[in-house]
Amino acid sequence: MKNIIVLVLILLFPLPGKALTLNVVADIHAGGTNRCGDFVCVPRWKTAFQEVLNKTKGIIVTLGDNTERGEKKYATQLKEMTAGRDVYWANGNHDKKLQVGGSKHYSFNKEDWRIVIVDYKNCGKGDVNWPKKQLNGYGDKKVAIFMHYPVFKYGTDGVLKDCKKINDVFKKYKVDYVFSGHRHGDFWKREYGGIKYQAIQGLTNRFDLNYEVINLE
Repeated sequence: MKNIIVLVLILLFPLPGKALTLNVVADIHAGGTNRCGDFVCVPRWKTAFQEVLNKTKGIIVTLGDNTERGEKKYATQLKEMTAGRDVYWANGNHDKKLQVGGSKHYSFNKEDWRIVIVDYKNCGKGDVNWPKKQLNGYGDKKVAIFMHYPVFKYGTDGVLKDCKKINDVFKKYKVDYVFSGHRHGDFWKREYGGIKYQAIQGLTNRFDLNYEVINLE
């Protein structure tokens, strides 16, 4: 009888899932240029990224523009710096054809979550079929998307025309979160169509150290 009561209570009041913590870094721009303005300071990339590594534990997800010019030697440096860490690298427009992590896309299950890292340098040229495959059949999982290019226009709630296809995929599969970078000075959170969106500032934006510790619950 006690076992039956316990089972009924579990069904009526399920235990909360375990939170998943991810360290999210956008727009590292590893490279040898002297470009240093209000929104990105390339010469600071190495010390800034090393500081992130020193301050964090666990999984790291990047949001693209890992390199300044898509140069392999800087991708090698990034891999060497993160040796022993669990890192997933999204690709950005500055990465060009370079894939720091050796793959265009990643997906994995962790705790109660389906994590999908999408190669979306530009909404107009992105592949929607791969994300569909990664989201189909995972209705029992919460879903978080990580991609370089934001789906919103500057300063408005409107979805960019070129991003409508991928955003429709997110809505169809009831994605919970979408994280993006690209616009180095942007930091905002908003909910749109039942999905929570967040933009992450570039690593060296305005000479500060920028990264986010995200607790997915």
